[in-house]
Amino acid sequence: MIKNTSNEQSRNDNFTKKIKTKVCFEKALDNNPWLAKQVYWHGYSQESLISNKSYTDVIWLLIRGELPSGEQATCFARLFIMLV
Repeated sequence: MIKNTSNEQSRNDNFTKKIKTKVCFEKALDNNPWLAKQVYWHGYSQESLISNKSYTDVIWLLIRGELPSGEQATCFARLFIMLV
């Protein structure tokens, strides 16, 4: 049997404050606030990104906050393939 010799005590801290971010915005359903009706990533609709942009374009958007130019998209896609 292992004896617990640590002196752990609750500090009764609040968990955390809600952080506001410009990265993601979720618009809730009218009848259920726990389900998202629409999701936006840096202002772009998630549905539009899925339908019209590549995986690497979306990664670039999440890292940089804006979609890549054509040259940036090509370079980043090649780098991504190289690293994989």
